[in-house]
This record gives sequence, structure tokens and C-alpha cells, in this order.
Amino acid sequence: MRAYTSIRAVLRDCEKALLDFRRDAVLSALGITNRVKVADAIGRYIEHLKATCTAGHAKVRRSILGKWTASIGDVHHMDALKPSHVQEHIDALTNSGAARWTVRNAYAAIHAFLEWAGSMEMIPTNAAAKVTKPRVPKGNPKALPPEWISTIMSEVEGLGRLVVAVALAVLAGIRRAEACRLEWADVDFSGRMLTMRAAAAKTGLERHVPINPRLLSILREAYRERGTVRFLVRGKRADGSADPDKLGKAVVEFFRARHGGTIGMQLLRATWETALLDMGVPPQQVATWAGHSVAVQQMHYAHRDGTRHREVLDRLAM
Repeated sequence: MRAYTSIRAVLRDCEKALLDFRRDAVLSALGITNRVKVADAIGRYIEHLKATCTAGHAKVRRSILGKWTASIGDVHHMDALKPSHVQEHIDALTNSGAARWTVRNAYAAIHAFLEWAGSMEMIPTNAAAKVTKPRVPKGNPKALPPEWISTIMSEVEGLGRLVVAVALAVLAGIRRAEACRLEWADVDFSGRMLTMRAAAAKTGLERHVPINPRLLSILREAYRERGTVRFLVRGKRADGSADPDKLGKAVVEFFRARHGGTIGMQLLRATWETALLDMGVPPQQVATWAGHSVAVQQMHYAHRDGTRHREVLDRLAM
């Protein structure tokens, strides 16, 4: 800390710091040094995410927060952060032409980090809470034409775990992470029913999805080749399961090499939902099979009536 020889010098430096909105400089001038650095806080936050979320989620958050800290320049301590440091970064992203969801995700990552920092008593308030959350216009989810389902299934035929993952998404509407948690005990081959256990479902609610003939054939072949692995989608984890992030990347890269653009598990799932709606299946029934939380709560036993729509599922990818 600087050694001052007069009160006037102290007041002059404090006044300059206040005029520049440099709270960190003011605190340093007063001798307050036991503060948490932004870089250290982010490091601890990422370790927290690794312990509670997927490695891919932590990696994305680290990248977003890294770009944010680079944009706030010489602000090095957590207690020096202000709403303007968040707003200016969001505005810069918007003006650069970034996609609306990219801007929204950046805000969400910063807000979540500062909220966590507040819970750890690193900061008194969440600066991002005073910034208006970027809006993303609602619209219909993107989906491929239903006739693409047959083409997609033909392209992945015989590709081991990839064909199982793609089939679960485009023929049964299973999410990427859910597909990685499905076990062979969840498959009723004789009753042609797939059970998504509450512990494996994104919503935490159990649901049942009928298995159409093409998916049934794929699952039977995979079951014969399963070995000692209990998961439908095999992976390189210690328990034999697949990493959702790596699986999603493999699916995207496979279709990009053939069609360009981005065809991922979410797009395949949306294609399945759209196809069923186009075929006349009631929206509530589709929502129940898809595992949308509100619909599942309203129709907890709707899967019992799903057999009357089974013929529609059977027509997919015929």
C-alpha cells in the first residue's frame, strides 16, 4: 500500500477513485485487502459445477465467464462488480450480432455465478439481478420434415451405439441425457413399452413411451450385442454408460458430414414430436410421451390410454 505523508494526498486519491467509480481502488486506499479476486471466485465456481453438473456444462460456463472477465478490464475483485459491468458485456454481445440465445445464455451464466458468489458471502448483492434479462422471442421449435425420419434411420443403420441413440430420439422422443441413463431393465420387449424412470428423467417424473416396430428391431439387435453393459447406449465411462455431451457431439458431427448444418438429438426429438402432431395425435398425449413436466403432471396415468395411438407410432420410419 502507498505510504502517504499528508491527509491531503489521501483525500485527493480517494476523490479521484470515487470519480472514476473505482471502488476497488477506494478500498485499497483504506487498507482493505482481504477481498476475493474474480479469477479465484470463478475457479471455485467451476469446481462446484464439476461436482454437481456435467463436465460439459462446467466447460461452457468457464468459457462464458472467461469472455466476460476479459471484457471488464481492470476490475479484479468481486466486491467491485457493478450492474454496468454485466450490462456492457450483454450490450457488446448483442451489437456484435451474436444469436439471441447466445446473449441469453451469457446473461444466465453470469447471473448464476454471481448468485452462487452471494451464497458464499463473497459479494453482498448480485449485480446481474439489476440488469434486464435478454428476451428470446418464443416460436415453434425447429424440426425436420417427417419424411426425413426414414432417411436418417437408414444413414445410421449398423453404427452401433449411434443408431440406438438416434433411434431413441427420433422414434421415441428421448432426450440426450435420458438416453444415456436408460438401462435394459427399462425395456419391455413383449409389451413394447419403454419406461423412463423418475431418477433418469429430466423432469424427475416417470413416463412410458410405446416402442414402434423399427425401434423394437434396433433394440433387440443391440440387446443381443450388449455384453455385460446394462445401458442401452454404450460409452466409455467406468460403469459402461455414455457421456451425454460426447454423444451429442458425435451425432452432430455424423450428420454434418452428410448434410451440413446442425442436426442434433434435440432437433431429432423435435422432429418426432412434430411428426406425431401432424399425424393427429392429441398434443397432450405427445407431451406426456415427450416428458414435458406440466403435461405429465396433468396426465400422470395417460400412458394407459396411449395404446390407442400406437398405430400412429408404428407408421414412423416405415
